[in-house]
Amino acid sequence: MSPQLAKISAQFGKGVEERDYKDPCLSRFVELIVVETRTHYVPYATGTTIKRSIDGFLGIILKERIRTEFPDTAGRWPAFFREKTAIGEVFAHIMFPEAKFREEEYLEVFIPTIPDIAMLGNQVNDIFSFYKESVVRKEGYDYILGFSRMVKLSPVGC
Repeated sequence: MSPQLAKISAQFGKGVEERDYKDPCLSRFVELIVVETRTHYVPYATGTTIKRSIDGFLGIILKERIRTEFPDTAGRWPAFFREKTAIGEVFAHIMFPEAKFREEEYLEVFIPTIPDIAMLGNQVNDIFSFYKESVVRKEGYDYILGFSRMVKLSPVGC
C-alpha cells in the first residue's frame, strides 16, 4: 500500500484524469477528495481536506517503514507523527458544509471553532488508538504511549 500512497502524494497536483493507481479504493478516494469535496465544502475546508489526506498518507508510509519504538529522547517525534496522522481538522470542517455555511458569509464565524473541535477529535482518536494499538495488539506505537515515554509518566498519567 505504501508505494500507492506515495504515488498519490507525489502526483496529487496532476489531476484525477492522470492517475493510475492499482487499488480501485485509492482511485475512488482520490476522485472523491479532488472532485467531490469542493462541491460540498468551502474552499478552505477543501484545501484542508486535501492537505490532511496527503499528510495522512505520509504518516501511514512512515508507520510502515519505521517499525520501532522510539526512545524517550526522541523529543517531539510523538507529536510530529501524530500531526501527520491526525484528521481532527477534517472532521471539524465536515461540520460546516458549504450549503449551510457559505465561506463568504460564515468563515469568520466558524473558523475560530475549528482548532477546538479538531483537538477534541484528535484526543478522542488518541484514546481509541491507544486502546487498539497498546492494549489489544501491543504495537506500542501510538501518541499516548510515545508521549508518556517521553515525559516519563504512565499512559494514564498523561
